[in-house]
Amino acid sequence: MNKLTVIYRQSLRRFFVSVGIVALTFAILQLLSVLMTGFTDGWRFVRLNDIVSGWFAGTWSVAVLIYGFLYLAFSYSDFKLGMQSGQTRQRIWLSEIASLATTTLLMWLVWELTAHGSFSWESAFSALLMIVCMMTMVFAIGSGFALLPRKWKIVVAIALPTIFVFLMIQLAQLMIKYFQPGHNTLVTLVNIASWQGTWIIFGLLWSAVMIGLSYVFTMHMQLRRD
Repeated sequence: MNKLTVIYRQSLRRFFVSVGIVALTFAILQLLSVLMTGFTDGWRFVRLNDIVSGWFAGTWSVAVLIYGFLYLAFSYSDFKLGMQSGQTRQRIWLSEIASLATTTLLMWLVWELTAHGSFSWESAFSALLMIVCMMTMVFAIGSGFALLPRKWKIVVAIALPTIFVFLMIQLAQLMIKYFQPGHNTLVTLVNIASWQGTWIIFGLLWSAVMIGLSYVFTMHMQLRRD
């Protein structure tokens, strides 16, 4: 169990450090904003609740984005740490999944606690699924990047988005040129797209594929000197 928690603790530490740095930055910016507003508006009354609410919501949103992108940079570092501490690749992957699940639940709970409006299980589940899809995707991409030498990471990071955009443009042009559905077909497609179950099934399948890819990538990682 101690071996399992080495990477788990490292990932959680990275998460809370990200939150702390962003929180401090936002607090300073919020304070400067309040001071400037006070000077320009004659120190009009500003509710503390509005200040804290805006600060917390902004802090958490940016921290979540930063932590997600950190997976792209630190997947190999976590793998190296695990191998140096005597872990197997499977244990390293399980540690990453455990930290991913913990931080995802934390993100979701704070998201729901700070969300405005009435609570509903439908919207809560949708928010959770959205976060799971995002985090599993960056985890899979980061694990894939960890297979590459440092110089190739830059090449792939530039090439993949370019190829993706090019393929989407070509696909859109082909659909406009050759795919001309009738009214009934369009109505059916709209109904399928508007049904929430479609997006739930897609989200679950997407997350499963991303988790599977991350496992395959982790099993093929090797220690490097770069």
